[in-house]
Amino acid sequence: ADTNTMAMNQRNINNYVQQTITSWITEGKDIDKEWDAYVEQTKKLGLDENMRIRIKAYEDYKATLF
Repeated sequence: ADTNTMAMNQRNINNYVQQTITSWITEGKDIDKEWDAYVEQTKKLGLDENMRIRIKAYEDYKATLF
């Protein structure tokens, strides 16, 4: 389940990042003005959830080493 969630989130994040960066470049939008909203949107798309999943997987892996 975590793998599917992470893949879906990452796909959505990647699409949003690509569209936003393209907009900043081609339309000359103000990155500084839009940055906070950009970060917030990546979080809404699952960035924090993906980080939790990755951290848990790393912690689980470390537990197998000892």
